[in-house]
Amino acid sequence: MRILFTWVWLVLLVAGTSACSCQSVGLQVPEANNSNTNSGTSSNSNNPPTSTKTVEDVTDKPGTFGVHGVAAFTFYPKVVSGEEGSFGGYAMFYDKPLETNVQFASMKNGECKFATFETNTDTTIPYRGIQAGDELTFSFASQEWQWTQQPFRYYNKEYGVYYLGQSVEKLQYPYEGDVTFSGGGGADVKAFEWTWKAPARLDLSQPAINFTEPIKVKRSDGLPLSWKFVGSAPYLAVRINQTNEGGKGGRTLTCRFAAEGPATMPAEELSKFLPDATGEKTHIFFFAGRYLLAKVPSLAKPVFVVMESITTSSVQFD
Repeated sequence: MRILFTWVWLVLLVAGTSACSCQSVGLQVPEANNSNTNSGTSSNSNNPPTSTKTVEDVTDKPGTFGVHGVAAFTFYPKVVSGEEGSFGGYAMFYDKPLETNVQFASMKNGECKFATFETNTDTTIPYRGIQAGDELTFSFASQEWQWTQQPFRYYNKEYGVYYLGQSVEKLQYPYEGDVTFSGGGGADVKAFEWTWKAPARLDLSQPAINFTEPIKVKRSDGLPLSWKFVGSAPYLAVRINQTNEGGKGGRTLTCRFAAEGPATMPAEELSKFLPDATGEKTHIFFFAGRYLLAKVPSLAKPVFVVMESITTSSVQFD
């Protein structure tokens, strides 16, 4: 059984989907939330935290990895190249191992991959979320937030639990700083603690994005890009997603570029998209990400940790 992680809307994909990690395909799990949640009660005090030092960075490691869950942390800058923005996330521990990969890691700098996708029609999922205590804790720079346990429902059926991170607004993002994620343990997952470096900050100068209106792109000209990272990053990943009329299926283009530009998304690939005069169906995403495998003492496989800062805009295609 295979799942792929898509970095756009925090969607997990079940076996049988294409290797494009496209959004709106396969199994959708909870998105980084946009509403505040109150902290729950403390985790099991009889199961003291155990420091887990083994966190492997697979940001630039190709291949498929067995995983026992996912923890996703997503930051959206308030302004382009800004250090302040909104932050949220979720975590889920699986009752059985699945497989995932980092699509960007399997690509070369300058490479682009185009694919189409269909809308998922599955109404069941092949796993359940297991118990890791009443709450988990995310912290950095003397600040911390509790992620509370929630029932995981899909098509009105319950599949165990997941952990929802409270939405944080006007957050000063810890570019290259240490962040920690921990849990006191529960019925199925023992106590753990992970620490890693947050991704570098993306300084994007082209295209000009203002978050209030779509960027305008002439497909036959390609899309020039210019950027640099503040901090270390192995590459820049860019994705364009376009949904069909009615939201059923669509197309996606994923490109990987070196850590510093300029570069161009090729006209040949952009010509495969349909015109979009309003920008309602087409969106572009720039990823400053760090992707990790973090071990938990009680689980046979590590948890897939995704921490990303995403700059996004709608796109008007001629």
